[in-house]
Amino acid sequence: MIGAIAGDIVGSVHEGQETKTKEFPLFDEYSRFTDDPVLTVAVASCLLRGMEYVEAFHEYFHAYPQAGFGESFIRGAQATAVAILLARMGYQKQDMRDDLERRFGYRLTDQMESIRADYGFDVSCQGSVPQSSIAFLESEDYEDAVRNAISLGGDADTMACIAGGIAETFYGGVPDSIQERALAMLDAPLREVVEEFRERFENRRLAR
Repeated sequence: MIGAIAGDIVGSVHEGQETKTKEFPLFDEYSRFTDDPVLTVAVASCLLRGMEYVEAFHEYFHAYPQAGFGESFIRGAQATAVAILLARMGYQKQDMRDDLERRFGYRLTDQMESIRADYGFDVSCQGSVPQSSIAFLESEDYEDAVRNAISLGGDADTMACIAGGIAETFYGGVPDSIQERALAMLDAPLREVVEEFRERFENRRLAR
């Protein structure tokens, strides 16, 4: 969970900037959480406390109107959830790639370098989730996955959120220096849910 949140915060300052490099500071004075962590925490609240999903989304939406919600929420949650599940079950990257291609019809064989050359801002599911998945698949560690996603120059916060969430699970966590900075940028209500969720659910391998 913190991998997704940290990815969003790192990507927040690159939104709309068409960043095409992996060389940038992870955090600066303008870094902030956006709509993705808010909705992630809303889902966590449902799982922890039995809230209804629609009720939770409305509650969190109204609590954080400044978070930068778009006119519609990006789809592709199923593909991201499946990728994280496969990582928790110990699948290797090639197996994850094959499974996601089969289930969702995604093309995940493109290379980062070729995508980066022509890719632009695209908030659609088909135009951002596969690319975010490739950013993870070509990464060496958590930080590299987030930098890959942002370097495509697209919907940076959401794409880094997706890649970061998968990478955290696959690589077994987020570096302390990154997660500490990210948690410090959340307010107390959001941080409380994140910590409760992590204590109950995260970093547990699942059987195939």
